[in-house]
Amino acid sequence: MAEQMSFDVIFIDADNTLFDFDQTQQNAITDSLSQFSLPSHAEAIAHYNRINRDCWRLHNEGVIQNRDINHLRWRRWIDCMGLNDLVSSTQLADHYEASLALQCEKEDGADKLMAYLFDHYPVHIITNGFPAVQAHRWRLAGWQDRLQGMTISSVVGVKKPDPEIYQLAMKSVGIIDADRCLMIGDDLNSDVQGAQNVGMKGCWYQRKQAVNETGIKPDYIVRHLAEILNFA
Repeated sequence: MAEQMSFDVIFIDADNTLFDFDQTQQNAITDSLSQFSLPSHAEAIAHYNRINRDCWRLHNEGVIQNRDINHLRWRRWIDCMGLNDLVSSTQLADHYEASLALQCEKEDGADKLMAYLFDHYPVHIITNGFPAVQAHRWRLAGWQDRLQGMTISSVVGVKKPDPEIYQLAMKSVGIIDADRCLMIGDDLNSDVQGAQNVGMKGCWYQRKQAVNETGIKPDYIVRHLAEILNFA
């Protein structure tokens, strides 16, 4: 069992940490394609996934803004599939975003973890996710009223792993000593090293037995969210 620690605040990622975004995304894609009677076969989904990865790459490189991703990927997908006569990218992108906000697929152990954290710490979310889908799904999860707040990259104008987003999150909860903070997330770069770079402790949620092929050394590693209760 890891050494029990005491923190002043817990920062935590959303997608693929608390929420099963892979399943959430699949649900929203299936719903959106069905809404407009569009093809949803394996090749169509493969094209979407490829285009989606490329749009996120452009975002991570600073070429496009977070708010541009959704419409750009669907416009490219429609062009790729030759479906311009059936639906507009605006219709499809808007429906997908609305559907995404209605999904609330949680990671195993998320409810148990959050119940424990809420009883022991201030809990604040730091996410690079879409702002339009945040509020509703947190209400659906039943966690909205107990959060100390959220720092959303596209709202504050800086994304993980930039040190400023962590500093802004700390400021929002009135915390000065980064060493007294824990950041939990599934992304080694964005959630662990980014937090460590400002002096926080970083906990890597090794989701689905992901392999660490980097030189990043998390302060804590868990394969299941409930394991966090052993040291938090």
